[in-house]
Amino acid sequence: MRTKTCKTIQRIAFGLFVLALFLCIALTFLQTPLKRFYLADEQTLTIRSIPYYSIITCLVYVILALVWLLVVHSRMSHGTIMSAGIILAILFGVFDAILLPAGNGLIAMFISRQSVDAFTSNAALEAVVSNVRVLLTVPAKILIFLSMGGRMGKDASPE
Repeated sequence: MRTKTCKTIQRIAFGLFVLALFLCIALTFLQTPLKRFYLADEQTLTIRSIPYYSIITCLVYVILALVWLLVVHSRMSHGTIMSAGIILAILFGVFDAILLPAGNGLIAMFISRQSVDAFTSNAALEAVVSNVRVLLTVPAKILIFLSMGGRMGKDASPE
């Protein structure tokens, strides 16, 4: 894969991650109509929630994608690019497999200490926001790994 193609793919992936982050934040402000999809109780609908899990997830993805974007656009040696790609792929894996589930448990524990209604409200908002987040971050992750594979592949020409 040509370097220009890797850069383009990475820009698209980074844009999708940033869009997912902005939508997670924007949907927080529109939570009352969104929570109606999952809740019928008016008392729970009045509780304001923040989808910490989705926002933190998107923020970490944006940071990792930004690092890879900077690597793709730099003039590093092929060995350095390989090392950076391997490290970032490991970070993606560790974040998705270990840190996300642990973080979700901690966030749920802290929110559940407030009240059952706060927990219910947060779960309803998180359900909607995470559906939107996944629609954008899954293709973005596929694109970032394609960009990594293409950039670390045999063709190391700077075209």
